[in-house]
Amino acid sequence: MSDRYHARLEIGGPIPPHILPELISTLRAWGLLYGSDKIGSFVNEQGVLVFQDDQAPYGQFPDLEDWMEKNGIEFDRHSSGWFDTPPISRHFRRDLGLVERRCDEDGHAQVRRDEVVDALQTPPRWTTSAPR
Repeated sequence: MSDRYHARLEIGGPIPPHILPELISTLRAWGLLYGSDKIGSFVNEQGVLVFQDDQAPYGQFPDLEDWMEKNGIEFDRHSSGWFDTPPISRHFRRDLGLVERRCDEDGHAQVRRDEVVDALQTPPRWTTSAPR
């Protein structure tokens, strides 16, 4: 049995019309849309679909996220932390790919201390091209 905790999924960007029926059935299969729910009732003021689940397995929607990535549908997912599992933000953009990062409960990026120390101890790698 998996740990279940809060996850928020925001689906934005252009969604190709031919994919919309499959997206709706996928959202229903994940329990994010029920029977007569209208997808428009989940659209926020920026035109982004927003879904939340307080009991998402490990605070994720893995099959749904994989499907959206394969179909080029952009999304942001924020998962709450739980005991030794940190909060995570996961973002997919067609032109940038998939990015996953640690964050605080509000979704602000965090960097581990050892990563900062390593970066400060690593000599910079740049070249200069001075005019001759």
